[in-house]
Order: sequence, then structure tokens, then C-alpha cells
Amino acid sequence: MQTKLNQNRIHLLDILRGYAILAMFFVHVSFDLAYLFPTPFTVDFDKIQPFAYFSAVPFILLSGLCSRLTRSNLLRGAKLLLIAFCFTMVTVFVLPDEPIYSGILHMLALSMLVSGVLDAEADALEKAKNPHIKKVWETLKKAPHWLWAAICLMTFAFMLNIPHGYLGFNGLLRIDLPKQLYQKGFLYLYGFASSNFASADYWPVFPWMFLFLFGRFIGGYAKDGRFPKWTKANFCPPLALLGRHSLLIYVLHQPVIYAVLWVVFLIRN
Repeated sequence: MQTKLNQNRIHLLDILRGYAILAMFFVHVSFDLAYLFPTPFTVDFDKIQPFAYFSAVPFILLSGLCSRLTRSNLLRGAKLLLIAFCFTMVTVFVLPDEPIYSGILHMLALSMLVSGVLDAEADALEKAKNPHIKKVWETLKKAPHWLWAAICLMTFAFMLNIPHGYLGFNGLLRIDLPKQLYQKGFLYLYGFASSNFASADYWPVFPWMFLFLFGRFIGGYAKDGRFPKWTKANFCPPLALLGRHSLLIYVLHQPVIYAVLWVVFLIRN
């Protein structure tokens, strides 16, 4: 018999996360075979690398969506930032040629912290006693979720080329950014990476946080109970199981893949 929690759970989100886990697994196995454990047959990772978007983009959207369904984004963001920092330390010392300084976990952690601040601000505005502030807040609340989502999606598209030195679209509307921004080492987190910056996994806050926020506003419909009933059906339990444990799998999968490949190649040689 299903519990009330299971009846209310949007299993489609778990299933999509499970799909993203499988896509990520494929990309990371390909990376290891291309660079860490070369095989007699050639693995051209440059051709496989674009498939990383089939994993990362769903993760980002779903993380944003679920930020509307969690109790504390500040706590989730702080925990994830600690995990991301540990990833950086491990790669710096264990794989110094392939360090991760600004990976997807770093970006998601910072986006969750921003969501936590937005939640806190919304609570403060809800309790505001100033009639002018109250009126502005009531007006903002009336704006449909799709409008905020559309604004975030357009902002994401407008900022997509920040890592390449400009805002907008080349040949249509292009705003070149000051080169000095790309000479400050710590700004790589935000997309302003210098030419000598290298990170094996690079997902800067700009523009990707706005894709997260796009998912967050779509999540407003889930919070309001406006997702269709079929999204609560668990029509693929294996993928749903993977999705429910996606963070644990993300943390453990690469060491497990590395260990398995190391043993296989040790035996083969």
C-alpha cells in the first residue's frame, strides 16, 4: 500500500534524474577510457563530450525545480558546497592534470544558496508591515510563474557567451565585456576565466545559474500542486531508484569506475 508521501511524490523528477545519471555515467566512462586507461580502440572524447549536456542540463533544471520543494536551500547549498570543495581537493592531489575548480556541483551549490536568500527575502516581504513594500510584494506575487521562467531563460541565453568574452549573440547583439574581468583569478567561478585557466569540469555561475532559476520558477507549479497526475506515476522504477539517490551516486561513481577500470587493466596487462 502506498504511503501518503509516495502518493504525493512527483516520480517523474526521479526518473529524469535517473536518466541524467546514466548519461553522466556514459560520459565519465568515456573520459576515463580516453585519458586515464587508453585502450586498443580509440575513444575520441572530443566527439563524446557534447553528450555531457544531456546529463548536466537535466540536473540543473531539476535541481532548480526541486529548490521550490525543499525546506532549506541554504542548508542544502552549504552541504553541497562542502562536497564540491572536497571534489576540488581530491582532484588537485590525486589527478593534478585534471583538477575540478568550478564544476557542476560548485555551480549548483552557489545557485542553491542564492535560492535560499530568495526564500528568506520572500518570507521577509510576506511579513513586511510597510504598506508600500507590501503592495509591491503583492504585485510581484501575482505575476505568473511562466513569466519569471521566461525572463530567466532569456537572461540565460543573453549570458551564454560570458565565458567567451561577451554578452548577447555574435552577429546580432554583441556587447564585449572588459578584458580586465578575465584577468582576476577568482572570477572564474562566475564565467570570467583567464586564458590559462583549466578545469576538467567547468560550469560557471553565469550563465548556468539562470537555467537553475528557470527550473526554480517552473517548480512553482509543482509547489502549487499544478503538475498533472501522470507525473506522479512511477512508470520506470529502476530509473526512479537511481534518481532518488543521485547525489550519492554522483559522489561515488567516479571512484568506483576508476577502481573497476584499474583492476581490469591490471589483469589485462
